Amino acid sequence: MLFGAIATLPLGMDLFASFRVTDIFLLMAIFRSIKKIRLSMSFVLLMFWLLFSSVFSVINVGFLRYETLLFLYKFSLPVMLWYVLLHQTTKDAENSFRILRIVSVLLAVWVIFYPFLLKGGFLRGNFRPSFPFSDYSISDAHVFSNFLSFALIGHLEYWRRNKQSGLYQILVFVILLSALLFCGSRNGLLTIGLYLIIFLGTSAKRTFSAIFCFLLTIFLIQYSNIDLEIDKTLFRLLERSGDFDLSDQSSSNRLLKLRIAMDFWGMNYYFFGLGFFSSPMIWYDGLFGHLTAYFGIAIIYIFALIIKFFIWLVSKGQFTVSFLFVLYLVANFITEFYCITRSILPFMVMLMYFFKHNESSNLNTSI
Repeated sequence: MLFGAIATLPLGMDLFASFRVTDIFLLMAIFRSIKKIRLSMSFVLLMFWLLFSSVFSVINVGFLRYETLLFLYKFSLPVMLWYVLLHQTTKDAENSFRILRIVSVLLAVWVIFYPFLLKGGFLRGNFRPSFPFSDYSISDAHVFSNFLSFALIGHLEYWRRNKQSGLYQILVFVILLSALLFCGSRNGLLTIGLYLIIFLGTSAKRTFSAIFCFLLTIFLIQYSNIDLEIDKTLFRLLERSGDFDLSDQSSSNRLLKLRIAMDFWGMNYYFFGLGFFSSPMIWYDGLFGHLTAYFGIAIIYIFALIIKFFIWLVSKGQFTVSFLFVLYLVANFITEFYCITRSILPFMVMLMYFFKHNESSNLNTSI
């Protein structure tokens, strides 16, 4: 079931309310593993708080929105995925990660060809890419960028651990980095940039290899023989990816939505969150605003659990996993990717692969 969920990641069509084919396979995998899952009391308390906040908000605010009920599933997915993946065999974890690497390269190729498909009239939509079989007029390039950045990190870590280097690795690096640039989104470049600062600092050979691949990617994009109109589109994407002006509309909207989340929290006396029935907005473009609006003051407890989990990983010698966890946390302060299946699933599959392949790991899972 889990293999099916990973393999269907490219299918972007909504079945209903952001629920996709991948989610069906995930629910089947969760129900199949339900007897093995031992949920911590912390998770149970948080879900009870969310339910209580939801009922309180309906009474106090008087606003009811049924489609946000899906967030009961979205909020629980990271924890449920952790336990489902934890009970995989090491061989299954390897196969899951192998399928994910194949899917990521195929999706990267899709991103690269997306402008050409638009130009040829095969697709009609936004100049920024979307997942296959989705509504191309509404770009989800920010999700794509997040997915590709961690896919590239996963490949680099895999090659580093297995001491693999050669033409194949250079080709995959160029494909993934090109696709990342073509997304026209900054969050993925920020993520890969933070990773490469650490990655490059540990080896002169890696520094040279990464710089060579980066320059090769830019050269191929710049001097490839492509249509002038396509070239303009690519220039817009590259320009947008490299624009880190935090005073632009995108950054301003994120700050505005954070203030809105705080105002919504105030509707429940700055104590209870709005829960999943009474939130006038679904997305708040950031982890802090999203958790504040839905959970209220319990966000303090959530961040305490996040810190506890990080300390637990470090105590188990899981330094790579700890670093990747922090990177994903940073990315979520930009957009709440943890509630997006196409982000949290590939990240958790990658995380669990490295978790299970850390020789110093003590797989005592009580956290």
